[in-house]
Amino acid sequence: MTQKDRNWWEQMRAKGRVSFIIREGILRYGTQVAFALLVMQVTFFIFFTRESVPLIKLALGWLVDAIIFGSLIGFVLWKQHEKDYHKDDHVA
Repeated sequence: MTQKDRNWWEQMRAKGRVSFIIREGILRYGTQVAFALLVMQVTFFIFFTRESVPLIKLALGWLVDAIIFGSLIGFVLWKQHEKDYHKDDHVA
């Protein structure tokens, strides 16, 4: 972990785990994963079914996916950054 990374992590860490999971996990990565899943779902409906799907159902699905996957990604990232941060304490 470089000094720049360490400074960034100390700032993120000071704001707390929940804030990190919301900002980095849900808003950054979760929305991207949810969008990719939404595109795949819409593509499936267009090419393989004759069903119509209400937009509200797609929007709610996107929101749920963003929260679930984003929370998971944020939690994993938090653990990894913490591990790297403390590993450097023992090395330095």
